[in-house]
Amino acid sequence: LSSRYPARTASGKYGNGISFDGVDDSIEVLDNTISGTAVDVCDATAGWVKQGAGGSIVLNNSIYREGTGSLELLKSGSTGTDSYFEKPIASTNMQGKLLNLWFYIRDAAALSKINRVELYLIAPAYSNYINKTPILPSTLKTGWNLLTFDTSFPTGTAGAPNLTNVQILRIDVDTNLASDLFGAGEIIMDNWFLTSGQPPTPSLRFGLNSA
Repeated sequence: LSSRYPARTASGKYGNGISFDGVDDSIEVLDNTISGTAVDVCDATAGWVKQGAGGSIVLNNSIYREGTGSLELLKSGSTGTDSYFEKPIASTNMQGKLLNLWFYIRDAAALSKINRVELYLIAPAYSNYINKTPILPSTLKTGWNLLTFDTSFPTGTAGAPNLTNVQILRIDVDTNLASDLFGAGEIIMDNWFLTSGQPPTPSLRFGLNSA
């Protein structure tokens, strides 16, 4: 799997008209060479389910980082701040690898509603998982952010996770207030993929800044 992007126009935007200002120039150069093993390309909603206060998961074929589409993560429930989404996957060996995900924030208004973002790997059942240090809004920017989870250094562990047998992906996008909602196009994810070794630069580890 190699990164593929529409041609950049003279105006500084990609061919689909979406600004990538959330990714600085050094990352834009480097991520043209990023390659890895696809885990979920986010070109279809199949398998993804909402949990907590999470809303619909919607396919977006206009704003995406890889392939032909991406997935919008909506929040329509106002009874809680915990909005999370998960997908069962075929047994995958993630031992000692980096799990990467492109995460898009439409604008400052959407960013202001985020309390934290967390990634979980369930291996193989919910009693056995690892998770990453919460990614705080101060470390994110509008536009695309590359989130990376080094599975060798999880923040939290439950049970006895077997990272050679990861079977569920999960992303939490928690809000500051229960009344904070995410509508169409505000929060988008694209292309979960595995790489080996360390990110090319520290800024690539959790997007633009370390969490």
